[in-house]
Amino acid sequence: MDINQRLRRSIEPRPHYDRDALREGAAILRAPGRSLALITNLLFCLLVVFSCLVFADLPQLAFLSDGVAADYTRYFAVKVASWVLLALLLLGVAAPVLLGRLRMAGRMCRGEEPLPFEVFYYFTDRRRYLRALRVSLLTVLCVVLTLAFPVLLFGGSTVLFQFVLTEELGLLVAIAVLIVLLVLCTAFSLAVLLLAGVWLLFPAIAVGNESLPVRAALSRALACGSRNLGTVFRFSLRSLCWLLLSAVTLGVLLLLRTAHHYILSYLRLSMTLCPKERESL
Repeated sequence: MDINQRLRRSIEPRPHYDRDALREGAAILRAPGRSLALITNLLFCLLVVFSCLVFADLPQLAFLSDGVAADYTRYFAVKVASWVLLALLLLGVAAPVLLGRLRMAGRMCRGEEPLPFEVFYYFTDRRRYLRALRVSLLTVLCVVLTLAFPVLLFGGSTVLFQFVLTEELGLLVAIAVLIVLLVLCTAFSLAVLLLAGVWLLFPAIAVGNESLPVRAALSRALACGSRNLGTVFRFSLRSLCWLLLSAVTLGVLLLLRTAHHYILSYLRLSMTLCPKERESL
Protein backbone atom coordinates (compact mmCIF):
# COMPACT_ATOMS: atom_id res chain seq x y z
CA MET A 1 0.00 0.00 0.00
CA ASP A 2 1.57 3.31 -1.10
CA ILE A 3 1.60 6.52 0.89
CA ASN A 4 -1.36 8.03 -0.99
CA GLN A 5 -3.57 5.06 -0.22
CA ARG A 6 -2.57 5.19 3.44
CA LEU A 7 -3.36 8.90 3.61
CA ARG A 8 -6.76 8.37 1.97
CA ARG A 9 -7.60 5.59 4.44
CA SER A 10 -6.44 7.69 7.39
CA ILE A 11 -8.82 10.55 6.53
CA GLU A 12 -11.85 8.38 5.77
CA PRO A 13 -14.80 9.12 8.09
CA ARG A 14 -14.93 6.95 11.17
CA PRO A 15 -17.92 6.19 13.42
CA HIS A 16 -18.31 9.75 14.80
CA TYR A 17 -15.64 9.30 17.46
CA ASP A 18 -15.08 13.06 17.49
CA ARG A 19 -18.75 13.88 18.16
CA ASP A 20 -19.01 11.08 20.71
CA ALA A 21 -15.99 12.49 22.56
CA LEU A 22 -17.56 15.96 22.63
CA ARG A 23 -20.84 14.57 23.97
CA GLU A 24 -19.06 12.50 26.61
CA GLY A 25 -17.00 15.51 27.66
CA ALA A 26 -20.15 17.59 28.05
CA ALA A 27 -21.79 14.84 30.12
CA ILE A 28 -18.79 14.64 32.47
CA LEU A 29 -18.77 18.42 32.82
CA ARG A 30 -22.42 18.40 33.88
CA ALA A 31 -21.70 16.09 36.83
CA PRO A 32 -22.08 17.87 40.21
CA GLY A 33 -18.95 19.71 41.29
CA ARG A 34 -16.96 19.03 38.12
CA SER A 35 -17.37 22.43 36.53
CA LEU A 36 -16.50 24.33 39.70
CA ALA A 37 -13.44 22.17 40.32
CA LEU A 38 -12.18 22.71 36.78
CA ILE A 39 -12.84 26.46 36.87
CA THR A 40 -10.93 26.78 40.15
CA ASN A 41 -8.12 24.67 38.73
CA LEU A 42 -7.93 26.77 35.56
CA LEU A 43 -7.83 30.01 37.54
CA PHE A 44 -4.94 28.65 39.57
CA CYS A 45 -3.09 27.61 36.40
CA LEU A 46 -3.61 31.08 34.94
CA LEU A 47 -2.30 32.58 38.18
CA VAL A 48 0.84 30.44 37.92
CA VAL A 49 1.41 31.49 34.30
CA PHE A 50 0.83 35.16 35.17
CA SER A 51 3.26 34.89 38.09
CA CYS A 52 5.91 33.46 35.74
CA LEU A 53 5.39 36.41 33.40
CA VAL A 54 5.69 38.94 36.22
CA PHE A 55 8.74 37.27 37.76
CA ALA A 56 10.50 37.12 34.38
CA ASP A 57 9.99 40.90 33.99
CA LEU A 58 11.72 41.71 37.28
CA PRO A 59 15.25 41.92 35.76
CA GLN A 60 14.03 44.47 33.21
CA LEU A 61 12.22 46.50 35.85
CA ALA A 62 15.30 46.50 38.07
CA PHE A 63 17.46 47.58 35.13
CA LEU A 64 15.14 50.43 34.14
CA SER A 65 14.89 51.61 37.74
CA ASP A 66 18.66 52.21 37.71
CA GLY A 67 18.20 54.99 35.16
CA VAL A 68 20.61 53.54 32.62
CA ALA A 69 18.10 52.71 29.93
CA ALA A 70 20.31 54.49 27.38
CA ASP A 71 22.81 51.63 27.58
CA TYR A 72 21.19 49.61 24.80
CA THR A 73 23.74 46.79 24.90
CA ARG A 74 23.08 46.08 28.54
CA TYR A 75 19.35 46.52 28.02
CA PHE A 76 19.39 43.99 25.18
CA ALA A 77 21.33 41.53 27.39
CA VAL A 78 18.81 41.98 30.20
CA LYS A 79 15.95 41.53 27.71
CA VAL A 80 17.42 38.24 26.48
CA ALA A 81 17.98 37.10 30.09
CA SER A 82 14.33 37.88 30.85
CA TRP A 83 13.13 35.79 27.90
CA VAL A 84 15.37 32.89 28.93
CA LEU A 85 14.11 33.14 32.51
CA LEU A 86 10.52 33.19 31.26
CA ALA A 87 11.09 30.06 29.16
CA LEU A 88 12.63 28.25 32.14
CA LEU A 89 9.79 29.28 34.45
CA LEU A 90 7.09 28.24 31.99
CA LEU A 91 8.80 24.91 31.39
CA GLY A 92 9.81 24.18 34.96
CA VAL A 93 6.80 25.55 36.85
CA ALA A 94 3.79 26.23 34.62
CA ALA A 95 4.06 23.13 32.40
CA PRO A 96 3.99 20.58 35.27
CA VAL A 97 1.00 22.44 36.74
CA LEU A 98 -0.84 22.22 33.40
CA LEU A 99 -0.02 18.52 33.14
CA GLY A 100 -1.43 18.13 36.65
CA ARG A 101 -4.63 19.72 35.37
CA LEU A 102 -4.66 17.19 32.52
CA ARG A 103 -4.26 14.36 35.02
CA MET A 104 -7.07 15.78 37.15
CA ALA A 105 -9.40 15.83 34.14
CA GLY A 106 -8.33 12.28 33.29
CA ARG A 107 -9.45 11.05 36.70
CA MET A 108 -12.79 12.73 36.10
CA CYS A 109 -13.09 10.91 32.77
CA ARG A 110 -12.70 7.63 34.63
CA GLY A 111 -15.40 8.58 37.09
CA GLU A 112 -12.97 9.12 39.96
CA GLU A 113 -12.74 12.00 42.36
CA PRO A 114 -9.56 14.03 41.83
CA LEU A 115 -7.14 13.88 44.72
CA PRO A 116 -6.55 17.04 46.78
CA PHE A 117 -3.91 19.28 45.23
CA GLU A 118 -3.85 17.17 42.08
CA VAL A 119 -2.33 20.13 40.27
CA PHE A 120 0.90 19.64 42.26
CA TYR A 121 1.16 15.94 41.38
CA TYR A 122 4.33 16.29 39.31
CA PHE A 123 6.10 18.21 42.08
CA THR A 124 5.69 15.42 44.61
CA ASP A 125 8.46 13.21 43.25
CA ARG A 126 11.71 13.88 41.40
CA ARG A 127 11.06 11.17 38.80
CA ARG A 128 7.56 12.51 38.12
CA TYR A 129 8.93 16.04 37.78
CA LEU A 130 11.61 14.99 35.29
CA ARG A 131 9.01 13.07 33.31
CA ALA A 132 6.81 16.18 33.21
CA LEU A 133 9.75 18.18 31.86
CA ARG A 134 10.38 15.63 29.10
CA VAL A 135 6.71 15.52 28.13
CA SER A 136 6.54 19.32 28.12
CA LEU A 137 9.67 19.66 25.99
CA LEU A 138 8.42 17.21 23.38
CA THR A 139 4.98 18.84 23.33
CA VAL A 140 6.47 22.30 22.86
CA LEU A 141 8.68 20.96 20.07
CA CYS A 142 5.65 19.46 18.31
CA VAL A 143 3.69 22.70 18.67
CA VAL A 144 6.57 24.81 17.35
CA LEU A 145 7.09 22.54 14.34
CA THR A 146 3.35 22.63 13.64
CA LEU A 147 2.97 26.41 13.87
CA ALA A 148 6.27 27.42 12.29
CA PHE A 149 5.23 27.26 8.63
CA PRO A 150 1.78 28.91 9.00
CA VAL A 151 3.28 31.73 11.06
CA LEU A 152 6.06 32.25 8.54
CA LEU A 153 3.59 32.23 5.65
CA PHE A 154 1.17 34.73 7.22
CA GLY A 155 4.05 36.90 8.40
CA GLY A 156 5.73 36.73 5.01
CA SER A 157 2.51 37.66 3.24
CA THR A 158 2.09 40.70 5.48
CA VAL A 159 5.70 41.83 4.94
CA LEU A 160 5.36 41.26 1.20
CA PHE A 161 2.21 43.39 1.13
CA GLN A 162 3.72 46.25 3.12
CA PHE A 163 7.11 46.54 1.46
CA VAL A 164 6.75 45.06 -2.04
CA LEU A 165 3.19 44.79 -3.35
CA THR A 166 2.04 48.27 -2.38
CA GLU A 167 5.16 49.76 -3.94
CA GLU A 168 5.10 47.80 -7.20
CA LEU A 169 1.41 47.16 -7.93
CA GLY A 170 -0.59 49.91 -6.30
CA LEU A 171 -2.91 49.67 -3.30
CA LEU A 172 -5.99 48.01 -4.87
CA VAL A 173 -4.07 45.35 -6.78
CA ALA A 174 -1.86 44.75 -3.74
CA ILE A 175 -4.93 44.17 -1.56
CA ALA A 176 -6.34 41.70 -4.10
CA VAL A 177 -3.04 39.79 -4.18
CA LEU A 178 -2.89 39.84 -0.37
CA ILE A 179 -6.38 38.31 -0.15
CA VAL A 180 -5.33 35.50 -2.48
CA LEU A 181 -2.19 34.92 -0.43
CA LEU A 182 -4.18 34.83 2.83
CA VAL A 183 -6.62 32.30 1.36
CA LEU A 184 -3.70 30.10 0.32
CA CYS A 185 -2.12 30.48 3.76
CA THR A 186 -5.40 29.50 5.41
CA ALA A 187 -5.69 26.41 3.22
CA PHE A 188 -2.11 25.46 4.08
CA SER A 189 -2.81 26.03 7.79
CA LEU A 190 -5.78 23.65 7.63
CA ALA A 191 -3.52 21.05 6.02
CA VAL A 192 -1.02 21.55 8.84
CA LEU A 193 -3.85 21.19 11.36
CA LEU A 194 -4.73 17.88 9.72
CA LEU A 195 -1.16 16.62 10.01
CA ALA A 196 -0.95 17.83 13.63
CA GLY A 197 -3.33 15.01 14.49
CA VAL A 198 -0.34 12.69 14.21
CA TRP A 199 1.07 13.88 17.55
CA LEU A 200 -1.93 15.56 19.22
CA LEU A 201 -2.74 12.58 21.46
CA PHE A 202 0.79 12.47 22.92
CA PRO A 203 0.23 14.52 26.14
CA ALA A 204 -2.85 12.45 27.06
CA ILE A 205 -1.00 9.16 26.44
CA ALA A 206 2.07 10.31 28.39
CA VAL A 207 0.04 11.54 31.36
CA GLY A 208 -2.26 8.51 31.32
CA ASN A 209 0.52 5.90 31.22
CA GLU A 210 3.19 6.68 33.78
CA SER A 211 4.85 3.29 33.36
CA LEU A 212 5.30 3.95 29.64
CA PRO A 213 8.56 5.72 28.67
CA VAL A 214 8.06 9.14 27.14
CA ARG A 215 9.52 8.09 23.79
CA ALA A 216 7.23 5.05 23.72
CA ALA A 217 4.28 7.32 24.51
CA LEU A 218 5.22 9.54 21.58
CA SER A 219 5.56 6.51 19.29
CA ARG A 220 2.14 5.26 20.34
CA ALA A 221 0.65 8.71 19.77
CA LEU A 222 2.17 8.86 16.28
CA ALA A 223 0.78 5.42 15.48
CA CYS A 224 -2.72 6.19 16.80
CA GLY A 225 -2.78 9.64 15.24
CA SER A 226 -1.68 8.47 11.81
CA ARG A 227 -4.45 5.86 11.79
CA ASN A 228 -7.08 8.43 12.78
CA LEU A 229 -6.03 11.66 11.07
CA GLY A 230 -9.55 12.45 9.89
CA THR A 231 -11.13 11.92 13.30
CA VAL A 232 -8.56 14.01 15.14
CA PHE A 233 -8.78 16.73 12.47
CA ARG A 234 -12.55 17.01 12.77
CA PHE A 235 -12.26 17.13 16.54
CA SER A 236 -9.61 19.88 16.31
CA LEU A 237 -11.71 21.84 13.82
CA ARG A 238 -14.81 21.69 16.04
CA SER A 239 -12.74 22.74 19.06
CA LEU A 240 -11.21 25.61 17.08
CA CYS A 241 -14.69 26.88 16.23
CA TRP A 242 -15.63 26.90 19.91
CA LEU A 243 -12.35 28.67 20.70
CA LEU A 244 -13.14 31.42 18.20
CA LEU A 245 -16.61 31.77 19.71
CA SER A 246 -15.00 32.10 23.13
CA ALA A 247 -12.78 34.87 21.79
CA VAL A 248 -15.90 36.80 20.80
CA THR A 249 -17.06 36.64 24.43
CA LEU A 250 -13.68 38.05 25.57
CA GLY A 251 -12.68 34.74 27.14
CA VAL A 252 -15.71 34.44 29.44
CA LEU A 253 -17.04 31.34 27.67
CA LEU A 254 -13.51 29.90 27.61
CA LEU A 255 -13.21 30.23 31.38
CA LEU A 256 -16.69 28.98 32.21
CA ARG A 257 -17.00 26.09 29.77
CA THR A 258 -14.92 25.78 26.60
CA ALA A 259 -11.54 25.07 28.19
CA HIS A 260 -13.00 22.36 30.44
CA HIS A 261 -15.18 20.85 27.73
CA TYR A 262 -12.16 20.64 25.42
CA ILE A 263 -9.83 18.93 27.88
CA LEU A 264 -12.44 16.36 28.91
CA SER A 265 -13.43 15.66 25.30
CA TYR A 266 -9.78 15.46 24.27
CA LEU A 267 -9.09 12.84 26.92
CA ARG A 268 -12.20 10.86 26.00
CA LEU A 269 -11.10 10.88 22.37
CA SER A 270 -7.66 9.65 23.40
CA MET A 271 -9.19 6.84 25.44
CA THR A 272 -11.35 5.82 22.48
CA LEU A 273 -8.65 5.90 19.83
CA CYS A 274 -5.95 4.41 22.08
CA PRO A 275 -7.90 2.06 24.42
CA LYS A 276 -4.87 1.13 26.52
CA GLU A 277 -4.90 4.65 27.92
CA ARG A 278 -7.87 3.61 30.08
CA GLU A 279 -5.63 1.55 32.32
CA SER A 280 -3.27 4.02 33.92
CA LEU A 281 -4.74 7.49 34.40
